[in-house]
Amino acid sequence: MFARAGYRTCSLSLRRPFVGQLGQKSLPSLTRLQRSCILNQALPKTFPLRELSTTPAPLTPASSQLTPLVTHTWIDRLPVKVRPYLLLARVDKPIGTMLLLWPCTWSITMASYVIQAPIYVPLTYLSLFGIGAFIMRGAGCTINDMWDRDLDKAVGWSAVAGSVDWSVCLPLYAGSVCWTMVYDTIYAHQDKKDDPLTGIRSTALLFGDQSRPILSAFAASSIGLIGLAGLEGGMGLGYFSGLGLGAVQLARILYHVDFDDRADCWKAFVKCGWFGFWMWAGTTVDYLTMLLS
Repeated sequence: MFARAGYRTCSLSLRRPFVGQLGQKSLPSLTRLQRSCILNQALPKTFPLRELSTTPAPLTPASSQLTPLVTHTWIDRLPVKVRPYLLLARVDKPIGTMLLLWPCTWSITMASYVIQAPIYVPLTYLSLFGIGAFIMRGAGCTINDMWDRDLDKAVGWSAVAGSVDWSVCLPLYAGSVCWTMVYDTIYAHQDKKDDPLTGIRSTALLFGDQSRPILSAFAASSIGLIGLAGLEGGMGLGYFSGLGLGAVQLARILYHVDFDDRADCWKAFVKCGWFGFWMWAGTTVDYLTMLLS
């Protein structure tokens, strides 16, 4: 009787509802568990079907909180052989690439405006940095997955002018870092319940309940520093209009985001990319105005 009970427990633990909650990474270990149960010498050679329950085993509180890892995207319509590589590089989630690229776009356009470069110059560098952002984001995701492969089991992207104007570059760089702190901390709040289990530290855990005022200070610093860079660089109305729209975007995000809601944090993280878009749009307006004048 105990042997049959053990077999029933192992078999039912492998049913789809249970496996779906754990994710595909657990399949090899679960298969070994089932095999060890089946090969146990205490088991009889045959098992009457009437003794095997068809009711799925109840989920434990811990496993019921995990979400399935299966998602459906446009990558599913591509050849099977290329899907794993595209998913590994997060090609279906371009927000990481764009967050990496936006500071490049507005700084390249800003430099082109200051030195009055012909249009092929920013187009060339924007193309190069766009390709670079895509490749580096994919490489970053890949190496991160390689380094975190053990952790993931435990839980559920001066050459132009010949000189550097530090009065422009330093505040522009520092402002971009402050912006990164905002969206990266929002992103980290998605994992704040899992990170302590694996010993991972993050700004979401560091800031805790004070995340909103602290990130508001970072956002204000970002706006002020990027604005200072614009003043030092002699940028025009388009630049500061874009900065103003970006400031409104960040203010709305930090006012509405629910740091305890994983889905809402993801939405806020994606919306942070619009700050970069408005900055580049405003800088582009200044540059095109300069070309046409």
